[in-house]
Amino acid sequence: MFRKPILLFITLALLLAACANPATSTANKLKIVATYSTLGDLVQNVGGDRIELHTLVGPGLDTHTFEPSPADSTALTDAALIFENGLEFEPWLDDLYIASGSDAGRVVVSDGLEPLRSGESGEADPHLWHSAANAVHMVEAIRDALAKADAPNAAYYQANAEAYT
Repeated sequence: MFRKPILLFITLALLLAACANPATSTANKLKIVATYSTLGDLVQNVGGDRIELHTLVGPGLDTHTFEPSPADSTALTDAALIFENGLEFEPWLDDLYIASGSDAGRVVVSDGLEPLRSGESGEADPHLWHSAANAVHMVEAIRDALAKADAPNAAYYQANAEAYT
């Protein structure tokens, strides 16, 4: 009496598992860390559904006062790539990276950019995304790093970067 419903349930479960899209499985996704929310948004738009993104400093939080948690250390340990701003925007990142024991590649999206200068002091302004040209450079750096780390999906990252910029 209970055999038919159980067999039906097992058959349906196997069919659903067989039809699952491997591109949406977290097992097939590149684990990525972005240091703050604006950079995380850029990374997510380029990486799309091929990445699993962990953003350290979320929306409404300040990178200058951020204090990493053990979960953040674990995220770095598990990551394939870490996207960071550079220009001393994340003063806590070097210590966190070392403490985590991570061997993830670090991508500094400010490399090769001439930063904006603050009006009064003339110091480099680490808020790169305030310039559209700099934001495009950041997207290109993200695209290139993802394509290098995940070559079979390089065309996907290229198309996403083009569409986003």
